[in-house]
Amino acid sequence: MNRSDFARQDDPLAAIGASLTAAAHRRSARLRRRRHGLFAAVATTATLAVAGGAFAVTGTSTGVPALDRAIGNYAADDPWEGHEGPGGPRVPVDRRPYGGLSPTIDIPLPDGQRVAAAAYETRDGMICSTIVDPKDTTANPRGGFGCTNIRILKKWLQGDGPAHIQGGGGSPVSPERWGIHGGIARGDVVGVTVGVEGGPPIDAVVSGAWQPPSWNGTPLRVFFAVLPSPPRGAIRAERDFHRWFPTVRSARLADGTVIETPTR
Repeated sequence: MNRSDFARQDDPLAAIGASLTAAAHRRSARLRRRRHGLFAAVATTATLAVAGGAFAVTGTSTGVPALDRAIGNYAADDPWEGHEGPGGPRVPVDRRPYGGLSPTIDIPLPDGQRVAAAAYETRDGMICSTIVDPKDTTANPRGGFGCTNIRILKKWLQGDGPAHIQGGGGSPVSPERWGIHGGIARGDVVGVTVGVEGGPPIDAVVSGAWQPPSWNGTPLRVFFAVLPSPPRGAIRAERDFHRWFPTVRSARLADGTVIETPTR
């Protein structure tokens, strides 16, 4: 399995994930670095988001054992290789955490269940986010990952807007009903809404501020939202991916300013 596609072998949406990742590669070709942008872990069908709480965690533990195991298992797959830009040479990948973790986010689902998420910096210069079922007691918790190169992330946040979605996929719990999409925002962002084409804006859960070890500038925040996913059979061509993959609709800053993104 190509782990750089962030999809498990048993993921019913693996084909969708591969296409989304390929689209992300084409979009970032001008940056000459690959964008790692898919959380795909399990099948998805979702509904409305519900605001949730966040609690600060620092050091080497998220405070959620399943989340710690998922991050450790992902890093333990090394050495494996990724691509240096679309079609570029393969280079070593080191996904071991480097420094402190982000605040851990508790994300409630509309059916009363919950998932846990956190972000961290890796030793090879990526900002990765992870989602899991916090009640998962298995050695290899079912979950998802999404990573973005720090240099690309800085370009996004400096020039393209204060919040960006890294990727999305199925919820680790109730995958037949919910999908979760997450991203990274500037530290002065206290609220984010996201949405798909033709759909309403949905509030994301936003973490507390976090300063990755190699991040020079204002702190970052992590955000996640539960969104409607396409019905089975709705995605048959690449244009369908763009229709159903969400974008940031607005970002609310600490000073009350709201930065809106035009809908597609």
